[in-house]
Amino acid sequence: MHSHSTEADAIRGTFYGCTNVQELNVSNWKVNNLTILSNTFSGCSSITKLDVSKWVTTNFTNLSGTFQGCSNLTELDVSKWVTNNVTSFSYTFSTLSNITALDLTNWSFENATTIAGMFSFNGSLTNLKLPRNMSKKTK
Repeated sequence: MHSHSTEADAIRGTFYGCTNVQELNVSNWKVNNLTILSNTFSGCSSITKLDVSKWVTTNFTNLSGTFQGCSNLTELDVSKWVTNNVTSFSYTFSTLSNITALDLTNWSFENATTIAGMFSFNGSLTNLKLPRNMSKKTK
């Protein structure tokens, strides 16, 4: 996918299982038309740096397993992601063994149908910031 392309609606599994990739420069990708990110970086166990902080995420609907198994990532800034349309969050951050903090205070789980295993196997995650309305009933 080129940084200027916005024609696709899904990049599911794009880097799935790329165990030898240590760094990806996707910071300038234009992802504003994407809806499905499931397993995009899943199993990329050697990635240490991944900048997705500037992505326009308004249309995302499925984040299942997006970062699952990125066990060498030490930080991930998704704090400005808009998740109002996301229904599936299952295993999004599962097995991020070296992540100590995640800020999701601006995220919405209003339309979530599943969050199963979203933070599973994250033994180092000690600072998790969730939205205040997280305790309200989701769909």
